[in-house]
Amino acid sequence: MNTIVSIALFVVGLGLVIYFAEKLVKGAVGTSLGFGVSTFLISVIFIGFDPENLAVGAVGSFEGIAGIALGSIIGAAMVAIALAFGITALFAPMSFEQVPKQILTVPILAVLLLGILSLDGQLSRIDGAVLLLGFVLSVNYLLRLSKRGFDIKPTGEVAETLEEAEELSKWKSFGLLLLSLAAI
Repeated sequence: MNTIVSIALFVVGLGLVIYFAEKLVKGAVGTSLGFGVSTFLISVIFIGFDPENLAVGAVGSFEGIAGIALGSIIGAAMVAIALAFGITALFAPMSFEQVPKQILTVPILAVLLLGILSLDGQLSRIDGAVLLLGFVLSVNYLLRLSKRGFDIKPTGEVAETLEEAEELSKWKSFGLLLLSLAAI
């Protein structure tokens, strides 16, 4: 493939990612409104889902290359925290004083659980089940906090999208959310 085609594909791909990222926000907000669940929780469940790392981890583990699986997961976490928040904060500083401390403890506990389970140098099927159970319990905990009024309220583009989201039904919004996730 020549350089011009590679550059053109990169530009088209970047354009599609940006386009569908905006649609993802609209789908997440519409789904949130339609099903009566917070946008934060929809983001945790759907947008935080990282299918490429799941695939790389599964293949790496199956092929006996655990370093690839672990590197993919640790790398994704580092990128999400350092680069995603770092670069985002450079352009649009964020304020977290309104975020309940209970919500901020969830990712810290997830990392601690992974660390504790991997101290023996392996992740067994039981460890995998414990991690999966930890995820389910975390989502349940966040859902209960949301019902009690603990939430991260949207601002900016998401708040604007909340006003526009009423035009799509909850199922169309959910479909847009899933389509956008697949497209990105």
